[in-house]
Amino acid sequence: MATFIELLTANPEELVRIFYKVRPQKTSGFIATIDEVASYLDVNHAQVVCGLGFNFAIGELPDVYSVLGFTSVKALYLRRDELFRTDIYTQLPVDAVIEIYSHCAQNEALMQVLQALSTERLNTIEDHIAEHSDPNIIISYKMELHAIYNSELANEEFAERRMISKNRKLADATKIQQDELKLIIDNKIIPASNLFFSDNLTPEEKLLLIESGEINVAMIKNRMQNTEISPAERDMLEDNLK
Repeated sequence: MATFIELLTANPEELVRIFYKVRPQKTSGFIATIDEVASYLDVNHAQVVCGLGFNFAIGELPDVYSVLGFTSVKALYLRRDELFRTDIYTQLPVDAVIEIYSHCAQNEALMQVLQALSTERLNTIEDHIAEHSDPNIIISYKMELHAIYNSELANEEFAERRMISKNRKLADATKIQQDELKLIIDNKIIPASNLFFSDNLTPEEKLLLIESGEINVAMIKNRMQNTEISPAERDMLEDNLK
């Protein structure tokens, strides 16, 4: 038996000790093999794949990842990436996801991998929320956003990509994108003034910037000189000059 945290953080010797007795039966495919190994360790399919897949040492341990039926570490990474991108807190509860972010913040190569994966992952979760509006999923999603923006994972490039590719249906339905904007401001990832002059934010988000105290009257007047802004944004800006 092993916990998800042990799989994620164990050193090579500890991983060998965990897996040396694991002898899965011959099965019809690698999915069944992973399920069998996961059951033996008392974790689930995604936890064993992502725990090992994000472990710093796994690349040098073919005797460990081959137990899961993988013939190369690249194959393990492909399965890891697929599961991390698509799981919506079913096999990877939010505390496990946060542990992954915290752990990988110590490794530059894995941080770059997570920056790409988490963008796709968040989009998947947002699509689910927009369709189902599940309160429990929304709570976990907000916790995950906080974990990302309170770590080095969320740099300016990541935040700009998020602001450009936001799910507008989600923003209209739940307003949680405004929470993400506040995290960007509070953690000083992108200056509020840069965001204010961006065309990628809604009038409601621009209002949040004004209410943060980071936007002055001169900036509002400057923005209003842009003839391309929407009537809704112009009305909001005029209201905040009174």
